[in-house]
Amino acid sequence: MNFLKQMLFVYIFLNIVNNTIAQNTFFEKIEYASFDAMSAKSRHKDHIQIDLYYRIDKSGLITILDDDNYQNTLTFNTYQLSIVQLKKINSIFNYTKHLKDYVMRKNLDNDEFFQGTYKFLSVNYRNGRKDSLCFIVPFMSNDFQDVYHMLDSVY
Repeated sequence: MNFLKQMLFVYIFLNIVNNTIAQNTFFEKIEYASFDAMSAKSRHKDHIQIDLYYRIDKSGLITILDDDNYQNTLTFNTYQLSIVQLKKINSIFNYTKHLKDYVMRKNLDNDEFFQGTYKFLSVNYRNGRKDSLCFIVPFMSNDFQDVYHMLDSVY
């Protein structure tokens, strides 16, 4: 019986922590996809291959969908972001700036070629505003890249 009380206490404590965290985030939901648009890497011409898809809810729970079949919502992994990580995310994903404001460059130089994957973000903010951006990481501001690399290390 004592074990059940301890488990109930842990469950209640985690719910209180999650509710406190959720009240401190500026976003309702963040969706992220990493994709490749190069037909040479795909079996089909003009086919986009999604390498990674995940969602972050307002309490900081990341749901990473299976990269082999991201449409199969029954196959996923989860990770709970810490309060420190959520504070870092809030520094970028808040409704004071648009995501496009973090883009530092829009074009490659004439002698440059980009061979990486493209990224897509969609954010629903608590105030009802929505924002989205398709980008490549090297073109983004240093602040944005810091948050991106922190999230990249999670998965």
